[in-house]
Amino acid sequence: MTEGNGNEFRTPKEPLLHFSDPCSTFKKPFASAKGFFFVVTASFCYKQLMSVDHFHMNRPVHLARRDVYFEQAVTLIGELVRKKEPAEQQQTAAQALFCLEEARRHGDAANQSSKTCRNSYLFQDLLETAIDNTHSIARMLRWRLAVDADDSPLDQFLDETDTGKKMGTHYRRCAAHILKGLLLVLGQAQRPVHDLQCSCLAKMAPDDKARYEKARDHFKKEAEQLP
Repeated sequence: MTEGNGNEFRTPKEPLLHFSDPCSTFKKPFASAKGFFFVVTASFCYKQLMSVDHFHMNRPVHLARRDVYFEQAVTLIGELVRKKEPAEQQQTAAQALFCLEEARRHGDAANQSSKTCRNSYLFQDLLETAIDNTHSIARMLRWRLAVDADDSPLDQFLDETDTGKKMGTHYRRCAAHILKGLLLVLGQAQRPVHDLQCSCLAKMAPDDKARYEKARDHFKKEAEQLP
């Protein structure tokens, strides 16, 4: 892709190393344009350069999307407490789940870079926790809607409504209980997440910081317009 907007994914430029025979083998250390030394096949050198360059080059964009969608998910999960209608709760939980999965996907991509720190990997574990809990909340709310409906399949099969009402209450309480725990975890994670973002930005070159900020502005507008 062409370079211009801060949120584009770049492909690596043509490496400065050129091999007439991609299967030839160097029997002594070979210095690349980046100062690395290889005692491997030329084709392996080329693949390694392509792989490392690709993920490191696009890391600012992946991090921007990870951060924006995680923050949007936290906002949506916080709104669940204020939602009163079950249908609104279920829709909000589904939106939060989508945002968390987007954050995880781009966090995984960013972590392919050799510049990844330990806390970035640990943050992915936090995302997994939030995803599992949000998924459980969404499922509980969905089943609550199903059993509370006038044409509930459960009521029809059992030929009575008392069990459906009890299950509706059960699903509501389960969702509220899981949400309470999730909000506790996200509240405790606020400072470590902020520190991680600051640490990642501090290690970026000026050009990468500019790309991160441009991408962040773009993705923030995108995330706020979720259906």
